[in-house]
Amino acid sequence: MNLSLSPEQFAAEGVALVRGLVPESLLGSINGVMRAQAARVMAALGNRPIGIGSRNGYHELVQRSPGRFDVPMHEQDLVPIWGAQGLDGG
Repeated sequence: MNLSLSPEQFAAEGVALVRGLVPESLLGSINGVMRAQAARVMAALGNRPIGIGSRNGYHELVQRSPGRFDVPMHEQDLVPIWGAQGLDGG
């Protein structure tokens, strides 16, 4: 795995892509948990419109632009990934 990135490349592109940094099995677990949370929230929303933006913050769901939603994740939502003790084990 090559983690080197020249300052010029980062300045020009503004992003770094590092393949293989996180095991695919962990990415799959994270994806499953996040999609399940998003599905629960979107199912609760149904077809009701909620408007655009989060001027006053948000706790459940915010629509950033048409069809683009942010769904927050809480520590307890991540137990299937990191376990009850969290990533650092304690």
